[in-house]
Order: sequence, then C-alpha cells, then structure tokens
Amino acid sequence: MDWLEFIASMTKALAWPIALIVVFLLVRRQLVARLPDLESLEWKDFRFRFGKRVHELAHEAREARVQAEAANAPPLDGEAHRLQLADISPRAAILEAWIELEGAAAVALKRKGAAVTRQELQQPSRLADALITSGLLSPSQAGVLSELRRLRNAAAHARDPKITADTAREFVAVAAAFERLIRARTPEVDTTPPQRKARTAD
Repeated sequence: MDWLEFIASMTKALAWPIALIVVFLLVRRQLVARLPDLESLEWKDFRFRFGKRVHELAHEAREARVQAEAANAPPLDGEAHRLQLADISPRAAILEAWIELEGAAAVALKRKGAAVTRQELQQPSRLADALITSGLLSPSQAGVLSELRRLRNAAAHARDPKITADTAREFVAVAAAFERLIRARTPEVDTTPPQRKARTAD
C-alpha cells in the first residue's frame, strides 16, 4: 500500500466520525435549549405518578379500614397546620406528617414494651413488623403504611418534585388517620402518684 492508498483508506475510516461531530456542533445549541423542556417533562411525570399513587393509597387505606377505625379518635393538634402548610410547601407538609406519624408509632411501641429503637424503626420493614407484632396495626394496614413511607422517601429525595398542594393534603390526611389510629391503640401511661395509689388500695 502506497501513501495515496493509505491516505484514502484513512479518509474513509474517519468520514463518519467527522460527519457526526459536525452534525453535533451544528445542532448543539438547539439541544441545549431543549434540556429545560426535557427536565420539565420528567418532573411533570413524577408529579403525575406521585399524585396518582397517593390517591390510590388513600383508597387502599380506606379498604384496610384505617380511616374508619380512626374516626372516633381525638383530633391531632398539628393536623390543621400541616394541611395549611401543604399550600405553602407541599413537600414540607408531607415530611412533617411522616415525622409526626413515626414519632407516634415509636411512643406506642415503647408503651407496648416492644424492644425496638427509633433508629431501627427507620429501616424499611422494621416499623411495619413491629406495629403488627404489637397489635397496633393489622397486616393490611401495615402494608399501606410501608407504601406511605416509600412515597415519603420519594418526596424527600426527588429534586424539585413540584408536588401539588392537593396531593400533599391527601398524603397528610392518610398519615393523620394512621397517627390517630395508632394513638387510639396506645396504652395510657398511669401518672397517679404512688401515695395516691396506696390510699386507693386501702
């Protein structure tokens, strides 16, 4: 192979890569300009899927009789605040609702004598298992609770999820129903002083 043939073969080999580079350079500005639209579509899809799943979960909670069994429980002090917060910051309302629910579960389990720490309750399945074992939730109710945790995690870790206020309020309502149900099934702490107990016994 002489030099002319070598140059010709190299030209053929490099033709497609060079053409692709040229095309990319020509359309680069248009592609960069479209990136915000693509990102917007991605988060619109997240918002739709998240909202749809929260709505489905509210129905599943009703089927598991979470709302029905919590209907006679006392109202929660912070529920109205979290519903209002949903209009200002939907994600913050969701995170706060879960924190309150998780705290109520931890208190209930402690009063039930469950040997489980707050850190262990943050494990995906540990909270549901402990609530079932302690008789605070039925298996079907615990399953809905586990899915509620997954949605909370999705809201917490998504970048700019743009969750709607209606979706956040629905999440808060489901979390509040669980919290009321767990509180209603939580054993009361006897705060009677020992001296009064002794006089009552006499």
